[in-house]
Amino acid sequence: MRVSKAQKIRLGVFVFTGFMLIVILILIVAGNKLMEKRDIYYVEYSDASVNGLSTGGAVKYHGIDIGRVDKIEISPNDITKVLVTVSVIAGTPIKEDVEATLAPVGITGLKSIEITGGTNAAELLPGGSKIDPGVSSFDNITGRAVSIAEKLEILIANLNEITNPQTQKEIAQIVSNTNQIINENQESISQTVSNLEQITANANTLVMELTNFSGKLKDVDVATLLTNINTTIEKSSIAMINIDKMVVKNRSNIDETIESLREAVENLNEFSRQINENPSILLRGSISQE
Repeated sequence: MRVSKAQKIRLGVFVFTGFMLIVILILIVAGNKLMEKRDIYYVEYSDASVNGLSTGGAVKYHGIDIGRVDKIEISPNDITKVLVTVSVIAGTPIKEDVEATLAPVGITGLKSIEITGGTNAAELLPGGSKIDPGVSSFDNITGRAVSIAEKLEILIANLNEITNPQTQKEIAQIVSNTNQIINENQESISQTVSNLEQITANANTLVMELTNFSGKLKDVDVATLLTNINTTIEKSSIAMINIDKMVVKNRSNIDETIESLREAVENLNEFSRQINENPSILLRGSISQE
């Protein structure tokens, strides 16, 4: 079939129009992307592998795409850290208490950055700031798996040590020695058990006596007893005060009495001395004047 010139022109116009529409559509989409305002943030991972994360990777917040990974590089200030530059749609509420974790994308081995956390009370994180790195659930599982593996390795080593012929021989020797000690000291052990039973019985008796004593204490009117004691103490105090007053009041009489007694004692002493020197005084009834 022969194609006419008019058909060729119509085909050319159709192809050209379609191509131009595709170009315009691409320009519109690319223009929107180029004109879209974005906020730049940085995430610094320390001693962590970012394998699977690539430039252009998604940045998500609560599962929503909010940006992309723009750059991945070794930190110029510390070679143990990886600095990841991300850009998010301007106006996205990135809070100061959010964290950026590495999240796997399906089973492809690729990773994206997942923004987690954040509270309404926290301040907004300004563009150009660093977002704290977080620990992903995968890393937690990996860390726990490593810990479990280490413990299993120690357990296996201990089992190998126990199943060692030399160790089994030593265990058998220990069991044999234990049995021998029990057989040789069976009487002492029985006596000890008997003593323990006696101690237990005595303890039970003591507990019962203490219980009975506690019951008797409950029957005692403690309040009345304390009141009587206080009354007795008060009366004793009053009696002592009265005695002190009486002594103070009769101090002069007591002093005079003591002085009279002293003079009488002195006279008796003098009289005894004279009798010792001259017993005839008792016969004469008076002392001769010299």
